Amino acid sequence: MSKQRLERVVYWSGRQWCVTEDGLDTISGAYEIDAELLGHLTEWSGPPMAERLRHVCEKSWVDVEDFAAAFAVALQIHAGKFAPLPEGAFLEALEGARRGRWADDEFDRVRRERSWKTVDMQRSQEISREVDSRLRQRDAAGGLPFSQVPDPAMAGSGVVASDEED
Repeated sequence: MSKQRLERVVYWSGRQWCVTEDGLDTISGAYEIDAELLGHLTEWSGPPMAERLRHVCEKSWVDVEDFAAAFAVALQIHAGKFAPLPEGAFLEALEGARRGRWADDEFDRVRRERSWKTVDMQRSQEISREVDSRLRQRDAAGGLPFSQVPDPAMAGSGVVASDEED
């Protein structure tokens, strides 16, 4: 879809992202993702992961939760335009994005707690160790507080995947 295009068909709209006839787009139209890219997987030795979800959520300006919702809707609307994601690939990418965002926020929180305006390599390593420690504590206490999100690969199965325990 061309950025010069003034009109677009929007099927779903969130706070920052919308699902269009061509794929996903920011509400402003500044960042577009073609539907054909939704099924790409991250090439690594771990479990399958939705690459486009992982990639976009690494950007500091992205509202992770809104993008995840838009991505899930886009998977349903644009099914057939890409290879379906294997079960768990969506949630694996979303969990990684949420943990990464939490760690980035926690890094800034530790820096502010220590009143450090600048961070050199030594301070960065010290903060990273503190963030890792806090993450381990959070995991031991039951993990990060995330909302339930159904795995789009399991749509229609009646099963809802969750990051939270009841």
